[in-house]
Amino acid sequence: MKSNLFKKQNIDKGYTLIEVILVIAITGVTFTTLYSLYASTVKRSVDSRYEVIASNLAQEGVEIVRNIRDENVMLNRDINDSLTGACRPYFREGTPNPECDNNRKNEVELEAGVYRNCSLAGCVNPDKVVFERICNIGGNIERMVVTCTVSWDSFVNVAISRSADATVTLSDWQSN
Repeated sequence: MKSNLFKKQNIDKGYTLIEVILVIAITGVTFTTLYSLYASTVKRSVDSRYEVIASNLAQEGVEIVRNIRDENVMLNRDINDSLTGACRPYFREGTPNPECDNNRKNEVELEAGVYRNCSLAGCVNPDKVVFERICNIGGNIERMVVTCTVSWDSFVNVAISRSADATVTLSDWQSN
């Protein structure tokens, strides 16, 4: 009788190889799924962040064009002076004066905490360029239509190019 009891305790002592492999497989699949979900969430949050920044850059471009018009009035120039065609809105470093600087590229880089269009000589940090901004100015003297477009490559899928637009119609408030 003693020998049967001893054999039964020996059989129930450990896990079989199949059980160990099954636990490892289930754990591996679980961790892989969780990591994929995490990576997808991070990519989408970066893309959402880029979308917010691009929307703000487009709106900033429209506001810079509006500021140029106001400055033209303050300096007794024609209200639409230097505001035709393509515009790369820019605040020159150290001055509060906005300008449509066509001596700049469409690429926008983060320089000293501020997004700026790169100079024609090139960007300071070309590997940090994410956005391109261009504003198109059309319409006539009474009603100027300003459309600023900011584009970037999607972080989720680099084959997809995304963009954000801001459009405003500026009227000649002096003529009223």
